[in-house]
Amino acid sequence: MENYNSEYYKSIYGRAIFDEEHYRLKAKIAMKKYFQTIPNNVNILDFGCGLGYNTYFFQNSTGYDISDFSLD
Repeated sequence: MENYNSEYYKSIYGRAIFDEEHYRLKAKIAMKKYFQTIPNNVNILDFGCGLGYNTYFFQNSTGYDISDFSLD
């Protein structure tokens, strides 16, 4: 049986979490929707980063999440 972390993320995102094109598209949407006014070279700490969509395109970003699955 899979652990809670992988079951949770698979139930929310399905097989799309393993698709790199889908991941990059979600990251582009997050960048445009939430972060278009923030310079790309700032330092960012994403606390509760989940799968990391929000900071994928930032050069100096660090993500923290309690889920080991999301950090892989």
